[in-house]
Amino acid sequence: MGKIKKHHLFIVFLCFLLGVIVAGLIIYFLPLFKKPVITQTVNVFGAPRSQAQQNFPVSNPQFTAVIGNIKPASLHQQSISVYQLKDVKKIPVFERSFYSDGFRGNGLTYTLSSSLAEITQSGSLGSIGCATQNCILPWRNFYTWNNNQHTFVLDNASHKSDFQQLLSIYQSLDQKGCNLMKGTIIAGQDGLSFTEIYKKYPTENYYCSQSQGILPANFVFFLQTEKTLNEIVKGENIGSEDIRDTTL
Repeated sequence: MGKIKKHHLFIVFLCFLLGVIVAGLIIYFLPLFKKPVITQTVNVFGAPRSQAQQNFPVSNPQFTAVIGNIKPASLHQQSISVYQLKDVKKIPVFERSFYSDGFRGNGLTYTLSSSLAEITQSGSLGSIGCATQNCILPWRNFYTWNNNQHTFVLDNASHKSDFQQLLSIYQSLDQKGCNLMKGTIIAGQDGLSFTEIYKKYPTENYYCSQSQGILPANFVFFLQTEKTLNEIVKGENIGSEDIRDTTL
């Protein structure tokens, strides 16, 4: 009987030892089978995007710009935060989120000067109201560093040739008038420029076509944008945020 008891105790001990070994192996190898946890990055602009960082001007770096791209990439919308390189607190001296400054179309991108402390903001303000690329309303804003105000300030007046080019695009659209639209043109509006149509019919419910008409708000905004470009070419320092304040 004593031998049998000893035999049983040995089996119990052996089972216990095997259990300890198996438990140790499970604890050791279990993390290898778990999916890794990806740390989530903080997105201050609210929408998923990739980030790019660039110092400028190249000839004498004073600032760093962090540029974000919204998803999907087909929207071509960028955000930007600019800091002085010497500022350890990283306080932005220029910052814009997606769709800022009236860029409500499919584009808002930023270009950094290689030789000057200057930022170029370019893209689309939207469309006059038709589906073709010919109806897109392009725009640019130029910002240069102002040491007294410690920020980048609007400097469109210094870029007359750029705005003359934009004005030419709008004048061409204006002259084409309702020929830009599909469908039957509303009687009395065919063969006229947009400017002429508005002077003749300032209170219409829609313009050009009954099947694809331009809404009055879009029609007026186009004419306001064209007039704003005219004023910049003449020397006024105004930007896209000022367009809706322009009187016709």
